[in-house]
Amino acid sequence: MKKHCINCNKLISREAKRCRKCKGKIHSNLMKEFWKNKSHHWLVDGRCLKKYYCIDCEKRIGRRAIRCKKCSNSMEHNTNWQEGKSFEPYALGWNNTYKEQVRFRDGYKCRLCKKPEIENRRKLDIHHIDYDKKNIDIENLISLCHSCHMKTNFNREYWKVIFIANVMEIAKLL
Repeated sequence: MKKHCINCNKLISREAKRCRKCKGKIHSNLMKEFWKNKSHHWLVDGRCLKKYYCIDCEKRIGRRAIRCKKCSNSMEHNTNWQEGKSFEPYALGWNNTYKEQVRFRDGYKCRLCKKPEIENRRKLDIHHIDYDKKNIDIENLISLCHSCHMKTNFNREYWKVIFIANVMEIAKLL
């Protein structure tokens, strides 16, 4: 059944009086009038004067949030937080020279997407296959571009299997 909007006469195909655009305008105007006539000490012309602050850093935020973006994504509030694992020290011998040896072994290419280091415009990241920072055995390390390295933060067991097979392939070639 075809009908016409009672405000703009636009053809609508559902059981309604108004099209979506007109319905939104009417609702918006009705709400403005509703709040304008209310006498609340925190409202002026339908706008809230109450200020809201982040519970961690006390930075001013919107009324629907309890934390600012910076605090809501930091440390234990982040979904990827692993009890401070990133602050643990690396093993002795973990340095730029050692990382460079891994990049050289991998031909200065990402082992997943095969993109060369030059195209990345930054040095390749060195990834620990078993996710243990203290295990710096060369067979446990692999070169990845930053984009591929970020993918390995999820579904770790899957990536372990992929990388172990990848390193075995390298060992056969050497």
